[in-house]
Amino acid sequence: MAHILSICTAKAQEISMGNKALSLAELQTHSFNIPKTFVLPADQIINLEDLKDFLAIHFSNKSLAVRSSANKEDLSDASFAGLFETYLDLSRPEDILKAIEECRQSVYTDRVQSYCKSKSIDFNSIQMSVILQEYIAPQYAGVAFSINAISGEDQEMIVEVVEGCGEKLVSGQVTPQRYFLNWNGSSVIKKIESEEKPIHIPLAVITQLRNEIKKIQSIKGTPQDIEFAIQNNQIYFLQSRNITKIQYADSIGEWTTADLRDGGVSSSVVSPMMWSFYQKILQQSMPEFFNELKLISKKEKQQVQICRLIYGRPYWNLGFVRSIMKRVPGFIEKNFDEDLSIEPTYENNGHVTPITFTGILKSIPILLGVSKNLKKQIKINKNVLTQFKSFEDLYLDLDLSKLSAEELLAQFKNLCNEIYPLVEVNYFKTIYNASNAKMELKSILEKYQAKDATLLFSDLASGLVDLKVLGPSDDLIILKSVLLKHPEVYSWLAQEDLSNIELEDIQNTAPDFYTHLNSYLRKYYFHSERELDIRVPRWIENPAFILKTLLQISSEKISSPKKFTNYDKALKKADGIYKSFSFMDKIMHSRKKLHQKLNQFRYYIWMREEMRDHSTRVYYFLRKFILEISKRANLGEDGFLLSHQQMISLLNENITPLKAQELIAKNKTYMNSYSNFQNPNEVGYRYNFPKSPSVTYDLDSSVKTLQGIPCYAGVFKGTCRVLKSLSEAHTMKQGEILVAPFTDPGWTPLFTLASAIITETGGLLSHAALISREFSLPSVLNVSNATSLLKTGDTIIVDGTAGKIHVISEDLISAQVKEEVNSFTSIPSL
Repeated sequence: MAHILSICTAKAQEISMGNKALSLAELQTHSFNIPKTFVLPADQIINLEDLKDFLAIHFSNKSLAVRSSANKEDLSDASFAGLFETYLDLSRPEDILKAIEECRQSVYTDRVQSYCKSKSIDFNSIQMSVILQEYIAPQYAGVAFSINAISGEDQEMIVEVVEGCGEKLVSGQVTPQRYFLNWNGSSVIKKIESEEKPIHIPLAVITQLRNEIKKIQSIKGTPQDIEFAIQNNQIYFLQSRNITKIQYADSIGEWTTADLRDGGVSSSVVSPMMWSFYQKILQQSMPEFFNELKLISKKEKQQVQICRLIYGRPYWNLGFVRSIMKRVPGFIEKNFDEDLSIEPTYENNGHVTPITFTGILKSIPILLGVSKNLKKQIKINKNVLTQFKSFEDLYLDLDLSKLSAEELLAQFKNLCNEIYPLVEVNYFKTIYNASNAKMELKSILEKYQAKDATLLFSDLASGLVDLKVLGPSDDLIILKSVLLKHPEVYSWLAQEDLSNIELEDIQNTAPDFYTHLNSYLRKYYFHSERELDIRVPRWIENPAFILKTLLQISSEKISSPKKFTNYDKALKKADGIYKSFSFMDKIMHSRKKLHQKLNQFRYYIWMREEMRDHSTRVYYFLRKFILEISKRANLGEDGFLLSHQQMISLLNENITPLKAQELIAKNKTYMNSYSNFQNPNEVGYRYNFPKSPSVTYDLDSSVKTLQGIPCYAGVFKGTCRVLKSLSEAHTMKQGEILVAPFTDPGWTPLFTLASAIITETGGLLSHAALISREFSLPSVLNVSNATSLLKTGDTIIVDGTAGKIHVISEDLISAQVKEEVNSFTSIPSL
């Protein structure tokens, strides 16, 4: 029939058929067992005679189910569950035709209109297609959540089953039998039998259902709400849609991706290899650090689980860290959360630990520990950096292909177990110490800022000398000047597909430019488009990103590459404030102490970047080894789907190649299962009701305002460029406002193009904040959902002083507001 199409035909022809039908078509494409299914698109009508002909051809003597399939149904944030009509076990053409009409009419009910209003969905935009599906008269039917949406456990699923038709379960007519199933290992964790009548489904069927559900989530890339039927021990899938709400049990604890998002390791699904490295370092460095500060005992250090993988992303134990910080007199929960960009779930300041005489006495060892650690870590880092040069020279010159299996194993173990922890543990401890140095500075600075609020922390943190992270952008401008001397090379590169260009091509076509480019790539060999994803090639392996960015840099940058900061001016302002202090204030808040704590803080954020730079170099060497081992084991890129411990075991022959392939398949399924999932920043009972992004309207209804953290002062009005990853970096033009999920050192060259910065993550010590200060770019960070709420081409105002972003609708804006908007300066405050 021309009107009614099989779901796979409709999908292939890209015919709109609603999300439920589209989901079923995807399941069928991947060979899941679904009933015979057709769809009547929303723009098609059918009469009784045509319907009779269709039924005679495709459903002779069979009953049908008629289901809704709206274009707005089963969205990630709006399921419309139970709001549209479903009709089961229909055989008469007249009844089927009536069900089709009533399915379409169900769009106009009060409950649907009310739901649309609550979800800000335009009611008139709903288009209703209708599914015609063979009716399965099941022995059992049920609903499955592919994860435990009640507790938040991500490798445990819930299955509810009733005897007969599933509508009894959905409508709440009966109490279902409930299974808690483990993703791996033993299939059934727990079974709660139905109160009406125990159901006896063979374990083999339950296990098959578990495995099929895992596969469905792996294909969809996000947790699924699945309807199924079982007939003669055969499973049929009737629907699969995204789970729109996940709750967290108190027993799960509290976990966060804070600081891990900023570097990008938690911004998407992490590879098992990268997780094995990060887990090793987090589990070692954080408990050690707290023990050194006398905040936890040796026993606590050994017992605490400091990190875990949730929804394919690394999280650290927020509940534990917050509990030990509460032991410190003067601890204010709100300040702690703000420093980490964690959204508060409480009123006012949250928990405040009172300052008492007993508490102060108990905290003396902690304060001494903080002071001692700040001095100690500097000495350790200097020693690490001195040692590192010999490591680097060794591994740069090492030809891995010429090593025997024994030599390769020995060098890889040395890199994983000796060199990597030496650098990375101390890099992490430098991060922790930088936070303490910041808190010590802020406690003194508050008195100065009470006198003059224009003394900004961000200004005092700017103007750092010889920052490693600035090298790539500074040298890129020099490289641009070289390229401009060769217009024929510039023209050739502008016309080439740079994604697949080889260095050899550049050497043959433009030898002089190649010499400079090669020197640049060898100097910054370890950087990449995604530095904390060890699977991503480094610049020395693929120069495409550098070449694309090079073409985008304006020639005006060549004549004025010098950066300016507000540090000197802010320091003079602080000294002026000090002179206005009373005699007692001068004693309590001496200028010497301010300068001492300021210099200590500035040194630590400088040292943090120095250690990060060397950490990134180690990841390059680790990547080289993993690629070589994977090549020898015929694993290809799948080598990154093992942990480094498993790879060592493979080299040791403690696990077989077959076992390695099984581990890879298991890990790939888990990774794919969360590849499209927007994970929460915080997990735990207190975070069951997250707040919506802070969006307000001011000036008039044509100006929308987003709120974030102010990280560098100044106001800039311009056009924004939304980049969800560095693979889109070539689209950015000089002078645009960069909007990104996060930035790490690999993004630094783009700061040369940007006029202002907005990120979804980060705080005052983040990479984006640091580089914004050094480039004097107005910046607002930690803007929730910025890459979704803002669109490329939007005219916006970035107010880095107030931490606000004003989104302007040029079509609707009034003359009065336009005059006010145009009064914003585009020059950072100096």
